[in-house]
Amino acid sequence: MRYAGIMNNKHRAAGRTGMGAVMGSKRLKAIVCGGHQHIDLHDAKGFMAITQRQREFMDESILKIGFDAFGTNMIADMVNVRGGYPTLNWQNGTFEQIDNVNAQAMTDQVLVEGVRCFACPVACGRGPRSTRGSGRERMVRDLNMKRLIHWVRCAVWTI
Repeated sequence: MRYAGIMNNKHRAAGRTGMGAVMGSKRLKAIVCGGHQHIDLHDAKGFMAITQRQREFMDESILKIGFDAFGTNMIADMVNVRGGYPTLNWQNGTFEQIDNVNAQAMTDQVLVEGVRCFACPVACGRGPRSTRGSGRERMVRDLNMKRLIHWVRCAVWTI
C-alpha cells in the first residue's frame, strides 16, 4: 500500500488528511520557503496586540491544556467512542484495546517531552523520554518502549 505525508520541521508529519497523497500524485517533492526581507504590516502594533490577546485566550483553552499534557493523541479515546478510530483498515471504527495506545498509555510508557512546530505555542507533538537516569533505569525504559512499539506494530498488523 502506498502512503504519503507532508514532512515539516525535520520531525513532524501531516498525513491524516490525504494532502500528502495529493502532492505525491502530482509528483511534488518539496515546497521550500525562505527569505530575509521584512514584511511590512499596515498596523504592526494592532497586529501584535491581537496576537497577544489570542495567545492569552488559547492559554485558557481546555483543548490547549490537553494538547500540552498529552499531545494530539489526547483525542484517541473521544474518537474511538464516537466510532471514528480507524481499525482493520476502516472495517471498524472502534478499537477494543484503545487503553493500550491512548494518550495516557503513551505518556506513561514512552512519550513525555513536548515538541512544537516553528512558532507554535501549543507543543502538541510528543518526544521520547529523556535518556537520563541510571543504566538500569534507561534499560527498563528502553525495554518498555520496545515492548510498546512491538505491541503497536502487532496491533496494527492484526487489526
